[in-house]
Amino acid sequence: MRAWRDELDELKRRLRAGGIRAHVDYSCRYFLDVVPAGAGKGQSLAWLCKRLNISLGNVLVAGDTASDTSMFLLPGVRGIVVENALPELLAEVVRRQIFVARNSLADGVVEGLEHFGVTAPPRTPAGRPFSPAF
Repeated sequence: MRAWRDELDELKRRLRAGGIRAHVDYSCRYFLDVVPAGAGKGQSLAWLCKRLNISLGNVLVAGDTASDTSMFLLPGVRGIVVENALPELLAEVVRRQIFVARNSLADGVVEGLEHFGVTAPPRTPAGRPFSPAF
């Protein structure tokens, strides 16, 4: 594990030495994202919210990889980390206002939406909570 961190630090050092301002995310042993310092998911979300006049406190994000970190780190944003999230994301957002789902992928997002009160759990016609039959 330490070897890839050293390689990542070296890549960042070389980019800086070359005058390249970039943000580097590595996750899942094969995803390497190198984006300009002023770009990325968090910066895009902040720009969109400002353009639409939406407070970051009214935003809920979901993610599972390190490239999602910048969204979770925006001030006031709440987040859903799905069960299958990579450790790199969890390590970065552990002190943030997040909900860690027990379910993976879209099921984890739905679980998080229910947790934050955005949606209600499905109900039967009789008004009881829906329970899958499998």
